[in-house]
Amino acid sequence: MIYGIGVDTVEIHRINAMQNQEAFAEKILSSEELKLLKTKNSAQVASFLAKQFAAKEAVVKALGKGFQENMFPRDISVLRSQDGGPKLVFSDNLQKRLNDLGIVSWHVSLADERTHAIAMVVFET
Repeated sequence: MIYGIGVDTVEIHRINAMQNQEAFAEKILSSEELKLLKTKNSAQVASFLAKQFAAKEAVVKALGKGFQENMFPRDISVLRSQDGGPKLVFSDNLQKRLNDLGIVSWHVSLADERTHAIAMVVFET
């Protein structure tokens, strides 16, 4: 059964316009995501950050919570599976919350075009 669905979109030019993308990345990305970021060339950075942030926002929207109650963007890692598709990995604290809510599986989809990035997350019980 579906517990929640979350969708978010980010304008890539807003990421490009940031004075300090590195500080933003360190604020929202987990250590695993920071490693992924280092593999991107300068033309890919804004799109990557936009997709990562959109996915994190979609997660909290699917939970119906927003970033609150000691939940932070770095608690959510948006990594890539062996086939290149996105996958969600959660901090121990957030994983416990999901378990307590009876959430047993999740799905994430990411997309981007020249100007926007979008993410959708579905949680199932």
